[in-house]
Amino acid sequence: MPLGLIKSMTKKKKKAAPSGKFQPGDFVKKAEESLGHKRYDEAINWLLRAESTVPRSSSSTGGKVNSPAGADEMQLWINVLLADAFFNRALTRADSPKRISDLEESVKRDSSDGRYRLALGVAQLFAGETGKAVAHLRQAHDLLPGNRIAARAWALGLVASGNTREVNDWFARQPREEVDADLTRLRAISELTNGNSEAGGMLLGCASHTQAQSHVLSNPSSNPPTSLLLSQSNDASSRSVAAVRAVREMETQASPYDQLACGLLSLAAGDGEQAMKRLAELSLRHDPSRAEAAAFATRLFYRGALHFQAEHFAEAGADFAEARRLAAARELNLPWLNQLVPYCHRAAEELFTTNVSKSIDCWELVLEIDLRDKQARANLDVARRIEANRAWRDGLYERAADLWQESLRHHPQDEALLKNAALGCEKTGRTNEAVAHWRKLIQLWRPQLKSRADDGQFRKQLLQAQKHLIQLMLQTRTPVQEIQKEINAALKIDSENGELRRLSVEIYLGVGRPQQALKQIESLEAIQGETVELLLLKGVTFGMLKRLKAARQVFERAYALEPANAAARTAYLLVLGQESSEAHEDGQLELAADLCEQQLAIDPHHRPALAHLACLSFHLGKPDQARDAIARIIELDPTKAENHIEAGALYLDHGKTREAEAEFKKALDMNPDAEGFRRIGESYLDARKTKKALQYFDRAAETGSFVTLIEIAETLHEAGRDRDAEKYADLAMVKDPWHPIPHLIKALLLVEREEIEKVLEELAAVERLGADKGEYRELVEQARQMRKMVQEMNDFEWMLKSVESPSGVGPLPPELLRMLRRLG
Repeated sequence: MPLGLIKSMTKKKKKAAPSGKFQPGDFVKKAEESLGHKRYDEAINWLLRAESTVPRSSSSTGGKVNSPAGADEMQLWINVLLADAFFNRALTRADSPKRISDLEESVKRDSSDGRYRLALGVAQLFAGETGKAVAHLRQAHDLLPGNRIAARAWALGLVASGNTREVNDWFARQPREEVDADLTRLRAISELTNGNSEAGGMLLGCASHTQAQSHVLSNPSSNPPTSLLLSQSNDASSRSVAAVRAVREMETQASPYDQLACGLLSLAAGDGEQAMKRLAELSLRHDPSRAEAAAFATRLFYRGALHFQAEHFAEAGADFAEARRLAAARELNLPWLNQLVPYCHRAAEELFTTNVSKSIDCWELVLEIDLRDKQARANLDVARRIEANRAWRDGLYERAADLWQESLRHHPQDEALLKNAALGCEKTGRTNEAVAHWRKLIQLWRPQLKSRADDGQFRKQLLQAQKHLIQLMLQTRTPVQEIQKEINAALKIDSENGELRRLSVEIYLGVGRPQQALKQIESLEAIQGETVELLLLKGVTFGMLKRLKAARQVFERAYALEPANAAARTAYLLVLGQESSEAHEDGQLELAADLCEQQLAIDPHHRPALAHLACLSFHLGKPDQARDAIARIIELDPTKAENHIEAGALYLDHGKTREAEAEFKKALDMNPDAEGFRRIGESYLDARKTKKALQYFDRAAETGSFVTLIEIAETLHEAGRDRDAEKYADLAMVKDPWHPIPHLIKALLLVEREEIEKVLEELAAVERLGADKGEYRELVEQARQMRKMVQEMNDFEWMLKSVESPSGVGPLPPELLRMLRRLG
């Protein structure tokens, strides 16, 4: 049925459509509009919707399907439009699989149109699907009789699939007047594919001759190029030379294909020097077409062959590798690819004694082409080991490590390779990789321990490797459970190894598992006996277990064993101080003071004990003893201002304002710096004398650094004086406009006042100032977390407002609302 009639029937069907309901014709019309505007995706969607709405009805008689009048014609028209839409979309596709998929859909929808089969065959040919391509190209040739493009595409498919006889018959049937440069080149490709390089070279010369004739016809005034003399020479060698000269004369306008022809014809004429020169001149464009890439890859292959012939095997291998890479990248099925393997084998063997590194490259190329080549695999393995050892001796540690690791991919159980790769990775700073290799090696060694029980050297080697592995795992911050697993395995080899058990204690304490640490300490005591070092570890462990009394006894024992041991003395002082603080909190002031005296008996200059004793003495109504303790603090170094400030703070805390101010004055007379004013301000703030504290903070701010201003702001915030703290945060911003921390502090202060918009502005400033600066990474992360919290708080406030005036029940009590806000 004519397509015009189908269209008219489509329109009639649309007119008959019930009002308010879309019919297939409506969708088809929209699809036709989309096709007109080249919106192919949209057209395909409309047509698929039209297809789904074409009416179908079935009859129970005989199982046949009957369609309403006009439905078959509608389906036919939809298929025609869909085929066209898929075809046009395929032409816009850059992705080869998607292009082929669309073209397959076109053929499926309209198998009678030779254009679709032709395009599909060509696309499959470029994708390397030769069998499928030839079938479609043959059908396109049958559907498009007399079409030169279809005929030559089919011939190209025959060449690619190796159908030599059929393509030769086709060439023989071509009328003489149809033979042009393109057809001649196609035949040359066929000859080269079949290994007939002489005939191929001659045909390439003829193609250049044909192009030269076109050049003369378009430029009648120019001198005829020597390629025209081809027809006047009967000698094949003379014609080859003439063809070379012809192509040279056209160099300025020659395509990459013709430049390649020039080089190959020089080679065919026996002029190797000229061939090498011409092949070297051909350059690859930044974004070459497939034809240009094929020409350049072929040039590299033949140049490599010339290097090989001249016994320049390293250069030959480099050219072969680059040719193979380019052909693989563009999925080019070129006739010389199967010749690379024997060339590379021979080049690798020749290079093995002079340049092992280059021989490795050649054998790797062989395996890229054929993974099943056992000879190349074995030779490559030997070459890699030799080259790795040479690189290690020459200090090329990175190269050695890479080669050993590459060999390990094929020999993962090789103990020598594992050890070498582990050492190489350590040497080059790749510690994580070294850990993996050592672990694998030790896993191979452990099962051998039983069968080699009498081999003391092997046992020692395994234990040393195990200790080394544990140290590396600690450096790389491997999860502690993995480290502990290795330690336990090592202890099975040497259960009395104190070093490993000590390491195990430190790991258990580091991850907060004091009970397991205590067991290891007890095992160490059984092995080594009681030592100060073990007693200190045991005391720390008791402290983590909240067994303060046991900790004190252990530290006391350590101090008794070695009174001169600084660590033992410090630990004993600390545990006495902790007991004193707990006694103070429990109201046992006399006991607390007695513990302070015990501390001072060990170290008369222990500042924390003197300060605490002064405080306790004031509480116990012993001011003279308190003043004596304060005097002892000053006597530690009367020339230090900080001692007078601490003395003043102790007086101020207990209402001795006159004495405090005297000590503060002495401190400032000695050193009137910002730090002194700040510390005195903190003393007044602790004593709840805020006005006086702010006066000193202002004095500190006059000459204080950025850090001083930040410390004042944080101190006031902790004391609940956010309004005052904001002032010093602002001063810090002025002092250093590019630092994010004052903005973060100010955001925190504003949160307390629920000024959400200002909070978000300050947080944005933190993120802006800290962006791409590693030292501010934590501040930026805090700002982001705070932003999230503020947004959640804002959402909660919105919800709360909706609760404050619930319909029908009246306002909620203020006390309940305040409690809800605190919970939020």
